[in-house]
Amino acid sequence: MDELKIKKPQEILSEERPLVELPALLKILLVLVFFLLGISLLIFPSYIVLALFFGVVTAIGILFNPFIGAILFVAAAYLHPIQLMPELKYSNLTTAFGFIIFLVWAFHILIYRDFKVPKSRQIPYFIGFAIIATVSSALRWEESSFYYVDLLKVFILYFLISNLTKTKKQISIIVIVMLILGFLGSILAVYQYTHGLGLKMSGGILRVTGFSDNPNDFGLSLLLLISFSVGLVMKSGKSALKITGALLVCAYLLGILISFSRAVYLGLPVVLIVSVWKFINKGKRFLTVIITLMLFTVVLLFLPQQFWNRINSIVMTGADPSIWSRLDGDIVGLKMMAANPVIGVGIGRWKQEYWPIAYASPLIRTKSSTVPHNLFIEAGAETGITGLILFSLLIFLALRESQQSIRIFEKSKNTLLSVYSQSASISLVGFLISSMFISALHVKFVWIILGFIIALRNIASKIESEDQGIK
Repeated sequence: MDELKIKKPQEILSEERPLVELPALLKILLVLVFFLLGISLLIFPSYIVLALFFGVVTAIGILFNPFIGAILFVAAAYLHPIQLMPELKYSNLTTAFGFIIFLVWAFHILIYRDFKVPKSRQIPYFIGFAIIATVSSALRWEESSFYYVDLLKVFILYFLISNLTKTKKQISIIVIVMLILGFLGSILAVYQYTHGLGLKMSGGILRVTGFSDNPNDFGLSLLLLISFSVGLVMKSGKSALKITGALLVCAYLLGILISFSRAVYLGLPVVLIVSVWKFINKGKRFLTVIITLMLFTVVLLFLPQQFWNRINSIVMTGADPSIWSRLDGDIVGLKMMAANPVIGVGIGRWKQEYWPIAYASPLIRTKSSTVPHNLFIEAGAETGITGLILFSLLIFLALRESQQSIRIFEKSKNTLLSVYSQSASISLVGFLISSMFISALHVKFVWIILGFIIALRNIASKIESEDQGIK
């Protein structure tokens, strides 16, 4: 009978207390840290002390609310701080930043015991791919270490987004942050283009980079936001939000155009058409798609000649060296996979492995290549056929989970989350089309979307469980 006694409220509260409460010692430590920061003004320059102060305050904020760390990491992905500090280009600063956030979050978990592995079929394949990448790089550590450590930051970003984004409000915050940062990047790109600043020469054309260090990465970052802003125009019931969405679409399109990224140009029409098709009411779909195509065609007719030259070069495989160098890279990459099917050649070792194969193959016209220009060739060459299969399944399951979330949100009449899920799915498809022509394994934006899809799926599962419980 004693075992069946109902626990008293105070006993339940006692058992639900954190494993390690914030002790007075920790409070004293924080006071001591700030005291030492004040004293450090006598030793270090004021800008260093100011940076340390903001670092400590940020760490405290992440300790109490780890979602802040996820937002900061998303902001770092779009702002690309290394671009603003070229002297730190080879320092892996963003990776160190990610590790700091990860460690502060780990300390939070020890205190509050609130960690739960997200329920997603992506996770086993992600872990498998990460293990293959780690083993492959460890065996060639001297050459792969820098590139592998750089890859770790996207793994951390994926893990943070999928674990720390738990509510509808947090989902909306991430979307808003990405939309704002994308808009700021577009404004900066226009300023660069009109003032001749921050440009890169490619194929005889000066290309903007925005906050990134690569025009292709900048274009990709905007491509992923098109569907979210189109969804805002099509599904929002407020005129102010519709106008805001329309302005964002125009800003992102302009930024993509002046990035002169042919890979993104290929993904853009698909993202636009699919977004309009998915977000418009069924009875108006065909008419709206036709109007969209007509507007898109009219815009193309008024583009300057340099845009047309860039677009025409996509099909000029015999005249444009960058096109057939990509085809050569695909052939060499397949040979790398065949020679190293289990674990690949190692992260970042494409350049070292490329030229021996290219020189031994008379039909390969490009004898040197710094990076693979295809996401799946990159994954297969550097992590083997095993890694390629795991990575491909990760992408496939992300798309599948996204569709499952859409059905649940539509059934529960949750329009906003349905738009977010649909937008993430469309963004991922657009990214995959564009990444067939550029190296994108290290690009942070795709890992944001993959983690974002897991977060949405977990929220959808909660809504589904609640609905079943009510019934």
